[in-house]
Amino acid sequence: MIIDQFIDEEEIIRPTSFYKQNEKILDVCLITFSHEIFSFAKNMEGSVVVGEMHAAGGVYEIIKLPVKEKRVGIFLSPCGAPAAGGFMEDVNAVTGVENYILFGSCGSLDSEKTKGKYIVVDEAYRDEGLSYHYIPPSDYISVPTWSVTRDFFEKNSIPFVVGKTWTTDAFYRETRSSMNKRKEEGCIAVEMEIAGCQAVAERRGWKLYPFLESGDILDGDEWNIGELGGANHRNRKLFLAIEIAKILEC
Repeated sequence: MIIDQFIDEEEIIRPTSFYKQNEKILDVCLITFSHEIFSFAKNMEGSVVVGEMHAAGGVYEIIKLPVKEKRVGIFLSPCGAPAAGGFMEDVNAVTGVENYILFGSCGSLDSEKTKGKYIVVDEAYRDEGLSYHYIPPSDYISVPTWSVTRDFFEKNSIPFVVGKTWTTDAFYRETRSSMNKRKEEGCIAVEMEIAGCQAVAERRGWKLYPFLESGDILDGDEWNIGELGGANHRNRKLFLAIEIAKILEC
């Protein structure tokens, strides 16, 4: 079973098999899943390409943003923990970065708690496969940096809620009984990356700072697409992530 797959030994293939380990050129890297946000960031005055990741699906650029306080980059990740976590490994090899800010959309499991608020994730349920190859099995994985993100939102009077999320690989197999079980455990949203990406960060000794914006709603009588388009592509999350990057100790 997948929960029995973790073996604490060196891996056969490393990112350095494909990329030369370069000197550190970024302090923080943002992870976005929105092509619109990435395109906007790439076209900001002063943005420059500082690295590339070559994959069967194409070339993925790493962009350095025009931020004076820190060397801040961004890359566009495909959805899902395996892709996002694997790209974290590659981006580290190319740029030396060890701090990642992940932001994106999620499905609300409790619309009363999440409506009009950003979600600061303190734990994620491991209903995906990647994390079990990086750290020992458990139901949930903690996000140790959550209080930093919480303090940022609190200090700037930005509406937010702290809570657990349910990370799943199976977007089209989110069943009502599974949702109810996660809600009973305190999950307020469902997403596809955080548990896996946090496991990668934990294994490598890096830091992940995730925050989300709820779009679709799962806890009604029927699924509701809600504000999914806006939650996916609103640029405000980019600007918030940049401000968080500025205050991190790197």
